[in-house]
Amino acid sequence: MPTEHIDMGAKKKQARGPAGAAPKPEDSKAQVSGFKISATRTAKKEDIISSLSSLSFLEIAIDGDAVVVINIESRDISNNPYLFSILFLK
Repeated sequence: MPTEHIDMGAKKKQARGPAGAAPKPEDSKAQVSGFKISATRTAKKEDIISSLSSLSFLEIAIDGDAVVVINIESRDISNNPYLFSILFLK
């Protein structure tokens, strides 16, 4: 019965660009989706902030008369937000 010899120590060389630089990943455009719900805010900004402040995963800011609530679900390897949502409570 013939056996096949495989050299486990041999490594294939990857094609590299100038000066041995690793190939760069292709840039992909971010996909953004959004929607708007027409509603009237009945609570004061301070009451909304007080209610949401116990949720440590939310970031809360004030932008003029609006309360901005940011929820970052995940980040990329560079620690930039990858999957997130922004709520404007006007």
